[in-house]
Amino acid sequence: ESIRAAAAALLSTSRVAIVAGDGAALSGCGAELLDLAEALRAPIATSLGARGLIDTRHPLAVGVVGNYAAPPANQVVHAADLVLFIGCDTGDQVTHTWRVPKPGTRIVQIDADPLEFERSYPTEVALLGDPRGTLAALCAEIGRPSRDHTFLTEARALMAAWRRSVAPRQTSDAVAIDPARLAAEITAALPPDAILVADTGYSGIWTGTLVDLAPGQTYLRAAGSLGWAFPAALGAKCAAPHRKVVCWSGDGALYY
Repeated sequence: ESIRAAAAALLSTSRVAIVAGDGAALSGCGAELLDLAEALRAPIATSLGARGLIDTRHPLAVGVVGNYAAPPANQVVHAADLVLFIGCDTGDQVTHTWRVPKPGTRIVQIDADPLEFERSYPTEVALLGDPRGTLAALCAEIGRPSRDHTFLTEARALMAAWRRSVAPRQTSDAVAIDPARLAAEITAALPPDAILVADTGYSGIWTGTLVDLAPGQTYLRAAGSLGWAFPAALGAKCAAPHRKVVCWSGDGALYY
């Protein structure tokens, strides 16, 4: 009954945005997430912890949402009539201090932890379950309906305009080096199974918005403790000695 109710809610408007969080990443539901988003013609935003769950260059992807976002993701989620949260804690960071989505937006939520429901927003439909299995059931219920593409077209236009605006910085020869150029070089150099470890603060912003990632690559970021990235990168290398590990640290974090 909950699956049918969620499907009905999602199909009731064409302005649906999806926000996938750390719980979605833990579930490994990237394929199911894309299936549902394609059926709904819905743009996908993620938390920092879910970056790389789907290819960040996918036409449905609008990037990280919240306090560490580039503008498109916040603009898209703020403009949605209904937001589907998947394994996402709806805390202050991912919601831009509870401004994205805007108050009054309809919410459907999938989570394996019942304590996540109703934490920050009234939930129209709550689906308690593993995100991967729940999304598969939801996709089967929804099928391939005829959908209005207007909202997705708007989202893609915002992403394209933003990428054009940052492109000159990604090839800049400025000294000191522009962080956008560094992000572009790291994107080009990362092997398919690389691990990128980022500190909090601007390190999280640069890596979370401008280093493109694909499934198979791992993104680990500090959840609030400046100086975390360097020891965490050492730990990642010890745990996965045959994978390349890159550490991005700044804001004086090494002094910590």
